Amino acid sequence: MDAPDWNAWLEFFLRALQSQKQHLEKKMEREQVMLAALPESSVPILELASEHGRATVAETARVSGASRNTIKDHLKALVEQGHLTRHCSGAWTPERQARSSKYANWWKLPEPA
Repeated sequence: MDAPDWNAWLEFFLRALQSQKQHLEKKMEREQVMLAALPESSVPILELASEHGRATVAETARVSGASRNTIKDHLKALVEQGHLTRHCSGAWTPERQARSSKYANWWKLPEPA
């Protein structure tokens, strides 16, 4: 029995890797341009949302050291600019406030178009 010829498969695989690398390089360039145009305090918010799938005011305050009000201002601006979308886990009632759910409001990157 002849040994299998892996050349065609290896060429296909390496071309696919090269294509993916080029795609990711372009994506990183676009992200760097976008991040450079943002206030410095907004960058950690986007990084947190990107790395963890979402960001909350409390998490961002813990990571960045910024005040909650500053973070809220940046979150609002990022939503208005289309960099984040806001999500809520339901109506905020006194009962929910008593339970103090830390995920009552969160922000995440918008879904790709």
